[in-house]
Amino acid sequence: MKASLVPVLLASLLIVGCGPYDPKSASELAQCYQHEFNAPPPGTVKVLNARQMVIRDWGAQWLQLQLKEDALEAVLLTNGFTRAKSPPVQFTTVDRYTPDWWRPSPPEAFDYYEHSNWTKGTWGSSRAVLAFDRSRGIAFFRCDRID
Repeated sequence: MKASLVPVLLASLLIVGCGPYDPKSASELAQCYQHEFNAPPPGTVKVLNARQMVIRDWGAQWLQLQLKEDALEAVLLTNGFTRAKSPPVQFTTVDRYTPDWWRPSPPEAFDYYEHSNWTKGTWGSSRAVLAFDRSRGIAFFRCDRID
């Protein structure tokens, strides 16, 4: 799927409200990263898993990334994340749309970051959160959008 088709897919999911999109190929996973960060993943970032979900006026994307600490710092600084004092609710609750691979635990192993105005495109509001396990070089990213 071409990167330009990702917004079309999300728009069609918004209208139809069908199930999750769980890409598997490296190119599709990279497109999910690019959708959030407006650039392909740098060579030091590997997208391990992704899920996109849109139901009526709500959309979400989950990403699991493998990256080095310097790449994480570049992502955080470039995109305006701030350090969270405690795990954001997106990391403490699991709902029926949460992918099976989304299990950032134990909570104390992670540094948490958040962005309260992650709006992309025509969405009314959005929030992004990121948890990073420095010992394993694994990050969990989630964005929720509401129109």
